[in-house]
Amino acid sequence: MQKLEIFANIASILTPLIGLSFWILQVRKFHCKKTKLENYLKEQLDINNRSNDPKKDEKYPYQMSFKHIITYVGLTKSEILKASFDNPKIRRVATEDDKRFADKILFQYKDDKSAKIKSIS
Repeated sequence: MQKLEIFANIASILTPLIGLSFWILQVRKFHCKKTKLENYLKEQLDINNRSNDPKKDEKYPYQMSFKHIITYVGLTKSEILKASFDNPKIRRVATEDDKRFADKILFQYKDDKSAKIKSIS
């Protein structure tokens, strides 16, 4: 009976420690995803700024859609949204359809040059 009490005490000590370690892993994993998204958007901004391509999209410069980020960064829609809200360097921009309703959300890296672009964030 005494062994059972010892195991119960050990289990009650280990349970919150195991829970805390899994929580730390989840926070770290999300931080890595947020950093990955930020770095990708910054890289796209740098590529766009260096490019002299005449087909460069001036209406939505260096802004990436959900599908683009899902394809090239490997994040889900919910992870992209959560990362964009948690990171002040990522801006969300709403595009409008012909009736002036919000059509889709684009993401871009915030810098001094992009400050003049209308944003919903």
